[in-house]
This record gives sequence, structure tokens and C-alpha cells, in this order.
Amino acid sequence: MSCVSLPPWAVLWPGPKKQITLRLDPDVLKFFERRGRGYQRNINTVLRRYVELQEHRCAG
Repeated sequence: MSCVSLPPWAVLWPGPKKQITLRLDPDVLKFFERRGRGYQRNINTVLRRYVELQEHRCAG
């Protein structure tokens, strides 16, 4: 299995982010933290892409 990495650039979305408390499995959090600075942004990017895929799948 190949290693999956997120691009170093940030995906920018309009408007401010909303601060929340999110419980993640320890191994999931470590996966993102190991990739260094910007790990919270990367979690958001993965979640956003998941939402977009789900919306596309349900629309079509």
C-alpha cells in the first residue's frame, strides 16, 4: 500500500472557522500530528473532501 500524504498548501475557504471540541481516536490524531505543522487544517481538508464526495454521490 502506498503512503498517502496531503499537499503542503492550504485549501482556503471563505469565512472564519468555527472552533469546536472534536474527539478523535488517538491513532487518527497521531497520523495527522506526525505530518507536522498545519495538521488541524489537514484534518479539515480531509473532512471537506469527504463532504464534497458525499454531496456529489447523493446528487448524481
